[in-house]
Amino acid sequence: MPLKTPKKPKVTTSFTSPPAIIMKPVVEQNMSMSELNESAARMGLTDIEMNVGGVSIPILRGTWQKKIRKDDDEGGFVTSFKDFNLIRMLPHSAIHLKQCEPIWMNAHQLRMGIVWPKWFKSAKQQVAFQTAGSKHKFDEDHDVIDSLQHDINRKQEAKKDKKTRVVDYAIFEFEFPQDTSKAATEVTILNVELLPDDLDVGEELPPGGKVKVLQIITQQKMEGDEDNILDVTQRNVKIGN
Repeated sequence: MPLKTPKKPKVTTSFTSPPAIIMKPVVEQNMSMSELNESAARMGLTDIEMNVGGVSIPILRGTWQKKIRKDDDEGGFVTSFKDFNLIRMLPHSAIHLKQCEPIWMNAHQLRMGIVWPKWFKSAKQQVAFQTAGSKHKFDEDHDVIDSLQHDINRKQEAKKDKKTRVVDYAIFEFEFPQDTSKAATEVTILNVELLPDDLDVGEELPPGGKVKVLQIITQQKMEGDEDNILDVTQRNVKIGN
């Protein structure tokens, strides 16, 4: 059965707060798992198969163009346009640049790996996460701890130094071939300071009033491109009104 064309997301803006993009889920009827996997792959957010362990965080994408003029042999010039891509993600609050691994699979696909922090990949440390008032208590003898360890073991990767780690991936696809050289991809963590006026109804300020935004900038591959300096930094941002 062919997939239905999803409705365009509604975009709302405000003059007193940063622009907000609100997307409502589209319900698909009579959809097989293979069709669901194909649909997700076209969005560029998963690998070949969908799985619960994949990256599931807010992701914002945008593009812009830069005009390029080059002199020709007849005293005139030729104008072309180079595409740039901006990706912003909301990962966990403890993320560090060393935990972000952008890998170009080819000129059209960028795989972003997010390495789990050490404390979260420990099933024993999950015992400390108890909820006051809950009927369920997960002590070290609880069966779910074995299940958590099994899930961690299933996702682990072995590094060259034989240490293990857990990584979730998102795959981003681009219409035009991108410059896959290391110097052409910019990766930044923005420390964004929030104020109460920046929040919508039902939202809460994070501890300390700050969140981290992972920002990726890629650029279209053009003939005659000069090398760019790789900008991998951590910056402070304040968006208060």
